[in-house]
Amino acid sequence: AGWGSGPEPRISKQTLRIPLHFWKLWACILLLVGASTAAVAEPSEDDQHVLKVMMAEREIGRLMTDYTWRLDAGDYDGYGKLFANGAILDPTGKVIATGSDAVAGLARHYLGHQPDIAVRHVISSPRIDVDLAAGTATASSFLLTIQAPTGRPAYIFRVASYHDRFRRIHGHWQFESRQELTDWVLKEQEAR
Repeated sequence: AGWGSGPEPRISKQTLRIPLHFWKLWACILLLVGASTAAVAEPSEDDQHVLKVMMAEREIGRLMTDYTWRLDAGDYDGYGKLFANGAILDPTGKVIATGSDAVAGLARHYLGHQPDIAVRHVISSPRIDVDLAAGTATASSFLLTIQAPTGRPAYIFRVASYHDRFRRIHGHWQFESRQELTDWVLKEQEAR
């Protein structure tokens, strides 16, 4: 009598009728499988150029982000390594530190003596321009420096902008220089 206690199921033409939406789904699956196994056309030269520029912008954006993360974490040696082949410039464009050790020392001098103040450098609105043929790029971004002394509320210390130059060395983008231009220091910092 079968598996159950009831009568054997009857298979009829009505039971074998499969809804149309199932066949449409199955056709889509077959198309997708066929498309994934078909040869993919080589991107055009223009498409390849666009992809290379996008990859360069991504790598440069990561360098800009690593700068703030390492600086704010107090990782001055890691911060300095970002400038192994680069320099920090003053507002007039004069070089004030070159290479990993000098840049790390500069950060330690300005930030290393404030263990009771948490600092965050927040960059926004980065504009990155890449010249692949020359292996160079420039970037500009805005900066908010937020400080939070232990036991006191955080506040915006200053508003500035970064002006960066990058160079592709041994297949990787690296800082060539960074210049910071302070727009203003907020008065509430002066009173603290």
